[in-house]
Amino acid sequence: MQPTTTEVAARPATRPGVLACLAVLLLPALVVLLGDARFHSGSDAGGKAATVELIADRGLDGVDVGYWAEAADPDGTHHPMINTKRTDVGWVQVTSAVLPSAAALGARVAGDHGALWLSMLAVPLGALAAARLSRRLGGGAGWVAFVVVGALSPLTFYGADQWEHAPALALGLWAVALLVERPDGRTALLAGLTAGAAVVLRREIVFFLLFLGLAELLVAAGRAHRTRRPGHRIVPVLIGGGLTLAVGFVFDREVTGGTTGGRSATQAARAGSELAERLSDAVLTTVVQYPRLGFAEIVLGVAALAGMVMA
Repeated sequence: MQPTTTEVAARPATRPGVLACLAVLLLPALVVLLGDARFHSGSDAGGKAATVELIADRGLDGVDVGYWAEAADPDGTHHPMINTKRTDVGWVQVTSAVLPSAAALGARVAGDHGALWLSMLAVPLGALAAARLSRRLGGGAGWVAFVVVGALSPLTFYGADQWEHAPALALGLWAVALLVERPDGRTALLAGLTAGAAVVLRREIVFFLLFLGLAELLVAAGRAHRTRRPGHRIVPVLIGGGLTLAVGFVFDREVTGGTTGGRSATQAARAGSELAERLSDAVLTTVVQYPRLGFAEIVLGVAALAGMVMA
């Protein structure tokens, strides 16, 4: 029996499938394979890559990257790896020990390329979360959000770099996507666990999650058709987030000596205090892909942005 026109029209649009996920995954993978996996976006990401290599060779004791000039510079002011601090376990550069430890598993299997497995995997996962969130907010099937986030956003760039940005962003998107679906207690607990994992990887993301979560709770509270208040989701979210944070912080303290929290607090403060510089960098990296704003770069950048806006 053939479906009627009304039944066909009522069917939901096709969601991003396995082939689309593989295509998005191939973008950072191709960048890594065609380039040199030993090079990274800066000395910060390079320091994390060095830590991953050391952990792959020595285990968790490899979090100590060392310092050849320690005797002359005990405070590490001139350490070649930015943000490297002296702790009880040695010279530690990483913000969190979780990502380097996970990346080291891939490094043992496939070397420098395998070390980026978590960053590359975060690209399709983040794109899927964006598509799900877009559908929930009335964005059709979510294909536009899937393509923009998976192929045209900074997530794609960080998917080929040894940094926490891509996994933290993907986890944060999933936490928000789960939260806005007005979930039951189990899903709210999962959203809390996911949000906590994102904060463990990148501390300053907690501010974005708090504001987005508050906005969703306020919107949900104002829906006249709701029979239950949104408060029934708060406790599972807090339990899940608190549990993940506790496990992550204990792991960091044991592995790094407990100084990553101080660096994370400094980064979180800089996110607000250096707002003008952050906005300038945002404009530069949005319009062009090079550290200059020439006429040709501006024209190409504006054309690309116009295409995204039209989509």
